[in-house]
Amino acid sequence: MLLCCAHGLTGCGRDAAGPQDHPAERSDAVAPGPGAAELQRLRNLGYVDVVEDERELDARRAGVEVIDAERVSPGANLYTQRSAAEAVLMDAQGEVLRRWRDPQARQWSRARLLPGGDLVAVGNGYGAGAAAGPEGRRFVVRLGPHGALRWRRLVRAHHEIQPLPNGRLATLTMDRRRLPEVGGDVPVRDDYIQLLGPDGTLGERASLYELLTSGPHAVPIQPVAPSDGRSGDVVDLVHANSLVPFDAERLRSLVGTHPIYADSSLLVTSRHQDVIAVVDWKRREVIHAWGRGVVSGPHDATWLENGHWLVFDNGLGRGWSRVLEVDPLDGDIVWEYRAPEATDFYTAARGSAQRLPNGNTLITHSGAGEAFEVDAAGEPVWRFLNPARNPRGKRWALGRMYRYPPDFLARNLGIEVREP
Repeated sequence: MLLCCAHGLTGCGRDAAGPQDHPAERSDAVAPGPGAAELQRLRNLGYVDVVEDERELDARRAGVEVIDAERVSPGANLYTQRSAAEAVLMDAQGEVLRRWRDPQARQWSRARLLPGGDLVAVGNGYGAGAAAGPEGRRFVVRLGPHGALRWRRLVRAHHEIQPLPNGRLATLTMDRRRLPEVGGDVPVRDDYIQLLGPDGTLGERASLYELLTSGPHAVPIQPVAPSDGRSGDVVDLVHANSLVPFDAERLRSLVGTHPIYADSSLLVTSRHQDVIAVVDWKRREVIHAWGRGVVSGPHDATWLENGHWLVFDNGLGRGWSRVLEVDPLDGDIVWEYRAPEATDFYTAARGSAQRLPNGNTLITHSGAGEAFEVDAAGEPVWRFLNPARNPRGKRWALGRMYRYPPDFLARNLGIEVREP
């Protein structure tokens, strides 16, 4: 039995049967859910470390299940989990090809491989006795291809680290500030886009609150209730979780000249504002935004080669998650994955989706400690259940999984990947 074993679609592209052909399957808007107070409560819940409601069958299983080897997109998967400051590179059969570990820290939330084979990660809980938590001792770290420490930068980084075409890095950071217009007397935890040099030197940064509220396309800020942080009440206003530059050199010839497809465009996902926004870094303002009233608590929006976005819609308060492909120019949902029994696929926090070279989609079902790959019709071809468990026997939740193609691994790490 598979947790997500079929599909529900709104159409698989402009040439596929579209919403007009299947009106009953169309679901652009969030279904009626709980009231504002319950949504605020859900937003303020901390991330869970382990799978709390594991199916009996899944509790006895672990590792990789290759469902259809001929349809699996080749490559190897890099993933993190909530239990450790570690990244694992694993092939389609589940063989661990390499690990990067950080014994001086408690957790990594995101790791990425760079051209040349180095790995960068954001984490927290650095140093002896340091606690891992919303504002713990946070950092960005860069390791060599075999794990040697290049550098560590203590900065309040969270959720994301991205290489830029010029060799620099972009991350999200947080700081408390007073914003009486949204927080009253309670401090606000604002997020920032922070640039770093290849050696970890801190560069420019900009407040996401100020970016979202600037210019003719400013986003109306929705209120967020204070949460009881470890050092007192705080309003976690934006809670950004991904930051993706537009790869103009590779994609511009494919998508045209609309202003959102500029070399200065950054795609930002805000969980607490229910917004996917394009920030023009040169102009320091939002030039496009979408999502409110359609997604709830979203994660990990990315650019696709056709100019669309792939978005993990957690469905916070709705009780089921889905993955959407959205045409940002008109807001149409052109593809959707959800489980046949919708509530079988739900994670209130985290989660990711990656469109693979063969058209499949790799989905991280973080709260279930699971990742799976589906084809364009939503049929599963590959599945992974995290084998790592805590001392009480609970499966550790996953962070985000990302698949690297064989040529990247061979060129940068000298790793030859087996066929699925």
